[in-house]
Amino acid sequence: MASVKASKINYKTIVIAVCGLILVGLAIWYFFLRSKEYPGVPRTAVKYYKEGLDSLDAGRIEAAANLFTKAVDLDHTFADACAKLAETYYQAGAVHKRNKDIKMQNAMFDQSKRFMNMAFDANPLNGNAYFVRGLLHYENEEWSDATRDLELAIIYGVSNFNVHSTLAYLYNQSELTAKCVEQYQKALNYKKNDVRTLTNLGDIYFQLENYTVATDYYSSVLKENESNIKIKTRYAVALWKSGQQETAKNILNQILSDDAGKKVQNYNAIAWALVDNDVDYEWGLKLAQAADEMKPNNIESLNILGWAYFKLKDYDKAIQHLSKSYKQTKSDDVKERIRLIKEQQEKSSK
Repeated sequence: MASVKASKINYKTIVIAVCGLILVGLAIWYFFLRSKEYPGVPRTAVKYYKEGLDSLDAGRIEAAANLFTKAVDLDHTFADACAKLAETYYQAGAVHKRNKDIKMQNAMFDQSKRFMNMAFDANPLNGNAYFVRGLLHYENEEWSDATRDLELAIIYGVSNFNVHSTLAYLYNQSELTAKCVEQYQKALNYKKNDVRTLTNLGDIYFQLENYTVATDYYSSVLKENESNIKIKTRYAVALWKSGQQETAKNILNQILSDDAGKKVQNYNAIAWALVDNDVDYEWGLKLAQAADEMKPNNIESLNILGWAYFKLKDYDKAIQHLSKSYKQTKSDDVKERIRLIKEQQEKSSK
């Protein structure tokens, strides 16, 4: 009987000890291993995830991929890590696309889709997963799907330079100007001196004929790159349109006197801006003629001369110069302009 009683005691002791160990293990997991920021996700996985974010922000794509992979390996249900790994593969695919390596591009995009789907499986409302899907739709030129997913990404908490600038571009494509401007301005919260974003905003306000705001954005671009002839020309034209003609002329004349090796390019750039923006047809024509003398029959000058003569209603000379351009380029745009000019010529002769 004593031995039986002892066995029962030992059995109870073992059960209590095991339960105690389980409780201790749970306590250690709860207080030391579990992430408070991501409930249920191991802290080590979160550590790798955050290091991956830093690497991704710094443009270290391979390092980011390795770190996000470690996080996902520790917890396949860690939706944000899956989505960020998908984003990293997307970025790698974009690099291969620029390098025209189609095989690697497709392989990276396939991996991106794989981990994006894992993120959706873990959390159907994961904003980062919607962001990646929006980017993949964008790559395929599926504009409406891309717009929808990027909007959902923002709704579900994503806010970064890429989501706002990409969505701004899509809104601009759809001529949703107010929404476009709003997204570009949000993008500037992340990269306040981004030249492309500042330029895009300047162009939008120029098209809206709000030349004062346009000059502000162009001025910001020039602070980052004062030698940008294209932007300096737009800045001057915006000043001209806002009533500051003398200041604009001084800037344009300064461009024309700079860098003798690029005079043809500078003359053409200013000539086109003056003609196409209805600033000064005669001055634009003279500059294009000067550029054509420096480099006879260059395509840019021929196109500008043709357009300037059209604006001045000298249709024969307009067709003459654009026909020379078309003979060299076979450009559909030039062909269409010739058609429009002939059509206008017929109307004016009636």
